[in-house]
Amino acid sequence: MDEETQEITRVLDVDAEDAPFILGRGGATKRKVARVAGSEIELDELTLTITIVGTREAVDKSEVYLSFVRRQRTGPVVID
Repeated sequence: MDEETQEITRVLDVDAEDAPFILGRGGATKRKVARVAGSEIELDELTLTITIVGTREAVDKSEVYLSFVRRQRTGPVVID
């Protein structure tokens, strides 16, 4: 399996204030980010961690998209 298609796992810490915002109503935001990035995302609200599984590209995209979601909690996000 080459590096582009090899599945990896990345675990991120999340603030207690960000967790519900990332999850979204009924998990909708988390599912949308995972679908758009092509990854699997699990949010553990007890340990306040996000586990992202996918190709390196999908995991990187997920992390970027989740950073946009986190920033939206405090105000508008402008992407160039």
